Amino acid sequence: MDAQSFVEYLTHSRCRDRLVHVARLPAHPPHYAELAPPLPAPIREILQRQGVGRLYIHQAEAMRAARAGQDVVISTGTASGKSLCYILPALEALLRVPGARALFIYPTKALAQDQLRALRELLKGGLPRLTVATYDGDTDP
Repeated sequence: MDAQSFVEYLTHSRCRDRLVHVARLPAHPPHYAELAPPLPAPIREILQRQGVGRLYIHQAEAMRAARAGQDVVISTGTASGKSLCYILPALEALLRVPGARALFIYPTKALAQDQLRALRELLKGGLPRLTVATYDGDTDP
């Protein structure tokens, strides 16, 4: 069920008495930013294969902060590219520092599996020396 159908369901179901407010916000155009220096070529190629030609402002700002060694907290809407805010700095460091490792910690197995699938899809055909895997309670000792 898409978001519009879900809202319609809620406003016309027995749940409608529990709704306090429903608002429809208009879409707005995306805002992009450039990175200086740009991402390394292998990472740019991976992104282009995924249809990501430019970074959103929040992604570029997160990348700049990570490069400066600052802590980063991102809060944006669903499907706004938050994952790239931590994946891109990690990939850049993995390319730059021989023997580097990245550890991503998720609060649930389902989210870890979802992010694993997304990361494997992102890396498909690029950066073959990288291995991604999960380690959880079901991992064989």
